[in-house]
Amino acid sequence: MAFKKFQVDRNETHDWNKESVLEGVYLSKRNIPTINGDSWLYTVEKKGGVKVDVWGKAMLDNFFQNIPIGSMIRITYKGKLKSAKGGRTYHAFDLEYDDSAVEKEDEQVEEIFKE
Repeated sequence: MAFKKFQVDRNETHDWNKESVLEGVYLSKRNIPTINGDSWLYTVEKKGGVKVDVWGKAMLDNFFQNIPIGSMIRITYKGKLKSAKGGRTYHAFDLEYDDSAVEKEDEQVEEIFKE
């Protein structure tokens, strides 16, 4: 019998302070239980095939929950800003996406019924 070492493949976590712009293909999302409650972790494939994970924050969660997987995305980190109401600080981002290459559900249904 030969034992094999188990290794978990993990992507690097994107560091907004080192790289303020993240551009690539939105691949997946998964819910991660943490001591502070559940958090979303999103995987993006950057140019060159490098995959990075992005921890969700309120603004990012709303963005990723409303665009289809497979979309091209560009996220620009604007830093921490104070909200006009309440004066709380939050992480601000410019969020852009292009879903033109993603096959739409209607197109998938039409393809199924063509056959």
